[in-house]
Amino acid sequence: MKPLNIAMIGYGGIGRVHVMAYRSIPYLYGLPADTVNIVGVATTNPESAWAAKQEIGCDVWTTDYTELLARDDVDLVDVCVPNRLHEEVVVAAAQAGKHIYCEKPLAMDVAEAQRMVDAVNAAGVKAQMTFNFRFFPAVLRAKQLIDEGFLGRVFSYRGRYYRASYIDPNKPLSWRLRKD
Repeated sequence: MKPLNIAMIGYGGIGRVHVMAYRSIPYLYGLPADTVNIVGVATTNPESAWAAKQEIGCDVWTTDYTELLARDDVDLVDVCVPNRLHEEVVVAAAQAGKHIYCEKPLAMDVAEAQRMVDAVNAAGVKAQMTFNFRFFPAVLRAKQLIDEGFLGRVFSYRGRYYRASYIDPNKPLSWRLRKD
């Protein structure tokens, strides 16, 4: 089996989580340890890029993500940059012929999302956005109740998801809190 070679574009908190998940794949599925390989990491800050390289144990670090897109040994890019930068990176990755795994939200608006979909379709690459809530036990149970008809016919739903990190008034406004 050919290893899947991944480039991390962005390496904040969620990037670390993704790397931990990639590292667990061989153990969870009984695959060879080299099934998934992190080739390199790109962040905008040289110090954080170097630190990420050391933490991940990969060979390549850069502050210019296009350097990773130009590499022949990269099969997939994992986009973990700030939300407002997703479109730029996803479109560039598609144009470079790389498969894409993009952290949520996909885009800041429908027009951005459509441009990304168009770029992916034009390039013929595979792309996926993370959508982990569908695997939360409470969400799975709610879906089961709906599918079984226990709740009757559902016409509307409103849910709330609370996060303690939002109570910090100095934290920049998250996409989750934007009305638009």
